[in-house]
Amino acid sequence: MAIQENGIKNFEDFFRIKVEPLLPELKQADTVIRQWRTAAIVSGIILGLFIAASISGLVTGSILATCLTAGGVAAISFYNYVTKDNEYVDKYKGTIILSVIEYLHPGLEYRPDSAVPEKEYRQSGMAEEGETGVLKFLKDYFLVHL
Repeated sequence: MAIQENGIKNFEDFFRIKVEPLLPELKQADTVIRQWRTAAIVSGIILGLFIAASISGLVTGSILATCLTAGGVAAISFYNYVTKDNEYVDKYKGTIILSVIEYLHPGLEYRPDSAVPEKEYRQSGMAEEGETGVLKFLKDYFLVHL
């Protein structure tokens, strides 16, 4: 393709030289995201169980403090999960996707935070009924100009 520097002769070389060094950091961030998601799910389940037990009368005494604690942990976990996930997506788009686009066609402009409004996309005739998968993702979330 376009890049013929630093020993890059094909996509495999490009991936090995430009993309692979970025993957360990993304893998570590993904691990953190999974931990926060698990914490949010588990604490939400615990909160739900305490609320159900309190409603059914299985637990007596002051359950309010326990519910507030579980709710707080669930809220904090969910917030951290969403925040870290958004950071990961931004980093992935700004490193991996941008690198691939620059390799495939250096003249393309990539704006990861831009998107074509759904109404305009549907009216363009590019959307097919029930369209899903990678093609839909690329059409919906990437605005690429020559």
